[in-house]
Amino acid sequence: MAAVLTELRILRKEHTEASKETKESLTRVETTLSEVADRTTQLEQRMTDDEERLVDTEEKNQRNERALRYLLHREASVTAKCEDLESRARRKNLRIYGVKEDEGNDNNMLDFISDLIRTSLALPEDLNLNIERAHRSLTMKPKDPKKPPRSIMLFPTFWRSCSLQAIAKTLDLRIASRT
Repeated sequence: MAAVLTELRILRKEHTEASKETKESLTRVETTLSEVADRTTQLEQRMTDDEERLVDTEEKNQRNERALRYLLHREASVTAKCEDLESRARRKNLRIYGVKEDEGNDNNMLDFISDLIRTSLALPEDLNLNIERAHRSLTMKPKDPKKPPRSIMLFPTFWRSCSLQAIAKTLDLRIASRT
């Protein structure tokens, strides 16, 4: 019986050690499982935050696309309006062909063109032509001296430009409107 008792004590000791090791292993597994659960919670939170940022970014992108479409439409409208205004402004311009290059007309082109129009169209001296500015065209000086460059003048009104054109047409002079 003493041998059985010894055997039982040995078994009890082994069982206690095995139970202790099992408890330690279970504690390690629980700790690891707790760490995995915490990590999973963190990852889920990050994923939720990322999804919210993605939704916000997509909404911003949609707003930006709408704004871009509007601005492109507006830019096209403003460009067309600008071109129309530039075309309307050019209606007041006249080109005079055949103005010879000499030293007297380059210094004060405005006075020279006023005198040229008055003498060519036989206009009275007291008639105010209302020429805003006059200049040579921006082309290079022609090589052929028989073809002098054209002069351009800007009148404040389209009707003044048209009336001078009509007078010039009756006198068979070459004046073209700049449109």
